[in-house]
Amino acid sequence: MHTDRPVDNWWTPARVRAMLARYPELCACLDGLRATNLQPYESHGSPPGEGRFCHALHCKADLDRAIASLPPRLRKVAVLRWQEEADPLNIGRELRVRERQAWYLVSEAQEAIAEKLCRGLQ
Repeated sequence: MHTDRPVDNWWTPARVRAMLARYPELCACLDGLRATNLQPYESHGSPPGEGRFCHALHCKADLDRAIASLPPRLRKVAVLRWQEEADPLNIGRELRVRERQAWYLVSEAQEAIAEKLCRGLQ
């Protein structure tokens, strides 16, 4: 049944936090599913793993777009934290700030990503 009502945004602040916490797993999932070369459609539905692959792909794409749209300093923090898996101590060293400030910047980046995804990326 088709309606003109817009689909509710899937992203919530809690989902953003959860997906960022699992960002390395999300990347590994995509790499693993790509490596399996998803087989053609089976007679009873979609290809094995396609639902997980598509969901992981969309989540990662949204997260990556949100990270790319951050101001330069927060983008650097986000890339270091989630894409390069740096801990706040190493982020602090890279940005030449104390570890406590790095924790604050990670939190600020996470909130900015959540805000962008929850209101919908343009």
